[in-house]
Amino acid sequence: MPRKLPCPHLCSTKLYRSKARRRHVHREHGPVEDVCLLCTEPFLSTQALKRHTSMAHNNVAQMSDISLREASLTDELYGNTDLDEFISTLIQPDEQFLKIEQAAVDSLVRLLQQDIPAKIRPARVLKRREYFCPGRLSRQGYGCERKRKSDIDLTLVMDKEAFPTVDSLKEGMEDLLSTLKTSLTHQQSKRDVIVEWDKTTKHSVQVTLTDNDGLRHSIDMLPAVDLKLDDAESVRNIFKQMEQSDSETKAFYSASLAPLQVELVRALPTKVKSLIRLIKFWNKEKVKPVLKDLCPTSYVYEVIIMDAWAKAKRPSNFDMKRAAHAVMTKLRNYKIMRICTPGIALYKRKSDKKGNKTAFIMDPCNPTNDIYNNRQFNWKGMSAEAKKWLNKPVFAGVSKTSKSW
Repeated sequence: MPRKLPCPHLCSTKLYRSKARRRHVHREHGPVEDVCLLCTEPFLSTQALKRHTSMAHNNVAQMSDISLREASLTDELYGNTDLDEFISTLIQPDEQFLKIEQAAVDSLVRLLQQDIPAKIRPARVLKRREYFCPGRLSRQGYGCERKRKSDIDLTLVMDKEAFPTVDSLKEGMEDLLSTLKTSLTHQQSKRDVIVEWDKTTKHSVQVTLTDNDGLRHSIDMLPAVDLKLDDAESVRNIFKQMEQSDSETKAFYSASLAPLQVELVRALPTKVKSLIRLIKFWNKEKVKPVLKDLCPTSYVYEVIIMDAWAKAKRPSNFDMKRAAHAVMTKLRNYKIMRICTPGIALYKRKSDKKGNKTAFIMDPCNPTNDIYNNRQFNWKGMSAEAKKWLNKPVFAGVSKTSKSW
């Protein structure tokens, strides 16, 4: 039996078998440099990776061209020096895909609003795309088509008569999610999409939607209360109610503030939205495979990007390299992030005690949500990946980007 060894970083007295040790180092102290492109298994040396490739995959040279091209997809990002072209040719969804995606989501929305029990039918549905998985490669000669898919958040704004307050939603959430799961499973035959149940969390239901073209869309559905958010005074009143609530109730307010978050991002210049797509691609393809559930969410990156953009004097047109460099530098220096951006946040944060230098990232649409400290994200692992990209040729000679893009 192979002997167990301690973590090479000596972070505890625990002993690990070989595979568990590699994965521990990759997850907790990495990401490591040597990762198999074909199965994503991490290794602690280049020699070990080569031995694995030879034994497990019968040498890379014998793999099909299609497999190699698909495995190299995310390496396109670190090898690319023209980020605008990378975004337009690889990350930006094309019109055909957008039409297909919209038709699939519309079918699901009709099911939600017409074919499930009246008591849980949403009054309206807000759509927000979290991520788009590209299906083509930008280099000439790379002709493979990888299945495109998208990750989408749907906020289900519930009928006021059924759920008039956040407390009513909190009390009825478990039954609502259970009924929603059952109804979607039984009623999907009425629509031209296939709904596969993935999992239920405390605040959402997660499904995979497959349309007539065979494209798959990951959907998170978050029930929310129809709060009065028509004007600044109404928003301030909601914030006051939240500040007087317990922590559990505050969490139920979060989804109900989604209209504010959607509008905030919608109002950004087109090129800032392209920057957001780029950073989300980096996060999904480079960070999340390593950090899993400890990876910062898409909204966290949006808030960080908006803060960086504001500090660069809110340009509508800019050098994408400098913008990405500014964001990656903020992520690398995560320990000193202090974000509550004037002009973007819908409130003024109360001043800290003198001398307090604790990092924070305040949700601009929620004064009770410090998204840096309220969740246990692996900031160190994310920072390591940001540092890796900053050392690539695309950023050679790029500097002093915090105030000028």
